[in-house]
Amino acid sequence: MFLRSANLIITSSVLGFLAVVAVACRFLSKRKRKARITIDDYLLLLALTLTLGICFCTIVGAAKYRFGNHEIYIESGPLAGWPEAWLLLEYGKIFYALQLLHATAMPVIKASLMIFLRRIFFTSRTFEFAFWIITIYVFLWWLTTFWMSVFQCWPISSNWGTTPAQMGDCIPNYMTWYAWAALLNVLSDVAIVVIPIPLVLRLQMPMRRKLAGVIVVATAILVVVAGIGRTVGYFTYDHDSLDFSYVFYDFLVWTSIEPCLGIIGCCLPTMGHLADHLNFGNFYSWLRISLSQLSLRHSSRDAGASADVDTSASANQSVWYELTVERSAASETKGSIANATNSQRLSQTE
Repeated sequence: MFLRSANLIITSSVLGFLAVVAVACRFLSKRKRKARITIDDYLLLLALTLTLGICFCTIVGAAKYRFGNHEIYIESGPLAGWPEAWLLLEYGKIFYALQLLHATAMPVIKASLMIFLRRIFFTSRTFEFAFWIITIYVFLWWLTTFWMSVFQCWPISSNWGTTPAQMGDCIPNYMTWYAWAALLNVLSDVAIVVIPIPLVLRLQMPMRRKLAGVIVVATAILVVVAGIGRTVGYFTYDHDSLDFSYVFYDFLVWTSIEPCLGIIGCCLPTMGHLADHLNFGNFYSWLRISLSQLSLRHSSRDAGASADVDTSASANQSVWYELTVERSAASETKGSIANATNSQRLSQTE
């Protein structure tokens, strides 16, 4: 197993699994609180399906078709120096699928997060305005990127052509176009991270809790980093190289990382109530008892020793739960009433 291929397989497998766990915890938390499933939850399920498709394509490509490693070239004949046909055929199909899946997965993830945040800041005119601006921006980005991906070459089968004659007519410098599309995608990520922060800071709650809320919102910065990595992969792509699977390595690895981190980031704010039901103190006590018993079996010197068991059960409070809003005194101004309403809404949301 080549090192680069192994890295693609491990990255896609681990992050795909963590994304599934995060979504499962989100729904388990809702079940514990008997909360209804809302549209942002359904959108996240759709995003998870698309993201797992990305991970699956990456794993198959790395395991069977040398993703991340050098091509095998034809040694003689009129196509000497051209990659083997069987590799180009499968590589082209998988790469084409990855482009379509990613172009759809990221807007769906953003839509889920924006709807979640809108439910919290529903009284803020500033956020309402920002919500519609970002929503329209993301929709136009998806519309342009998705259909450009579908028809980047004509006929469509040219995307997995195995000879220069089968490549068909493609958009000139289409990889450069994708690089700029990736950059525009990062800009919307930054906006989604930055806009809620001043709104959280204006809520009527202790500064410690405000900062906790900002930290949770700022976890989405990981998605921005992944998006930047993917954008750099596009801009540094060698357009003249025929070693396709090798030069696309950076693009491939970040294409798996970005949506997985996006899903995990969407689920983090909803896990506070679930943490309340997990008694980590009891688990710690059980672990110490087990280790003590194991030590007694293998050491006669410690036969009379007893384990010092910590029986305190400390609940693991999540960062988002720190945002529970204290009821504030009634205010006479309209702005204070709006802030109080936002605070109460935040404590009831995921």
